[in-house]
Amino acid sequence: MDTILKDQIVVAARQYITSKGLSQAAFARLCDVSPSYLSNILNGVYEYKASGDKTIAIADRYFAAIAGRIGMSVMAAYWRTVETPQFIEIISTLEDARKRGTAKMIIGETGCGKTFSTNKFIEANPVNTFRITVSNQHKIQDVTEELGRTMDVVLGVQSRKAYRMRAITNRLRELKAQGGQPMVIIDEAENMTHGMVGLCKGIYDAINEQAAFVLIGTGELITKLDKMERYNYSYPGIPQFRRRFKAGTVYLTPIDRQKHYNAFFEDIQDPELCTLLRGLCNNYGELHDFLEPALRDAAEDGVPLTDQYFRIKYKIA
Repeated sequence: MDTILKDQIVVAARQYITSKGLSQAAFARLCDVSPSYLSNILNGVYEYKASGDKTIAIADRYFAAIAGRIGMSVMAAYWRTVETPQFIEIISTLEDARKRGTAKMIIGETGCGKTFSTNKFIEANPVNTFRITVSNQHKIQDVTEELGRTMDVVLGVQSRKAYRMRAITNRLRELKAQGGQPMVIIDEAENMTHGMVGLCKGIYDAINEQAAFVLIGTGELITKLDKMERYNYSYPGIPQFRRRFKAGTVYLTPIDRQKHYNAFFEDIQDPELCTLLRGLCNNYGELHDFLEPALRDAAEDGVPLTDQYFRIKYKIA
């Protein structure tokens, strides 16, 4: 990446930070870039001092991460944002939750664009929007630590759960009192344990109408909650949790490969390839994983992407 492009990224990043009212620390977290690297970059210093007197250039990937966060393309784009029915539903649900400070639960199949759409929402609304992604390895302490970190709330390592939850909810209420529209998003919520469900209930009860609270997951989340509710003696609090989110639960439109894939095929002239992709790819995620590299390779080879080219690339008979 040449210096001219890096300078352009810096100018755009500064404008973005100012227009969104972000601190450098908050922007660094959004980009997943070291605050010290970001400080150097924004000051036009594209290197850092390593051990001794050695100076090392800041890697291009950090500039690309910044550009990606602010929606600036730094290379030829072979995959664009398509406003699928699911994308529109997710964005409108998140916007409504943010505006009203309500609880929402977005349920959609794997690969329908939940994380992609959420990323686009956060790009447009980075201030006071706090998103964490839960894995099956997360514990309650991990969740509170990540929430605290995204909110600039210092939580003691040995702090009890009640203290951590109170510190987080106090921060959200403080932001609301300052005129903000704070919002908590838990992505891949199907990985939550019973303890995490209780934590979410406790946080939402403490911030009711002071901040939006959105859970995003697959149908596995509903299945898990159904099971917990059936065995309430083992999983107390689940009926109360579901009551809080029931009215705000949004089930995304199932993917229709015949209709919904059409918008992704605008740059493909070979109808046989479109037919192959409809049968091969079960969702938008799989469509991206196959199609984006194929479009890139065909462009680099200077040829159109055809059914034959695609089959040779992926060794499909």
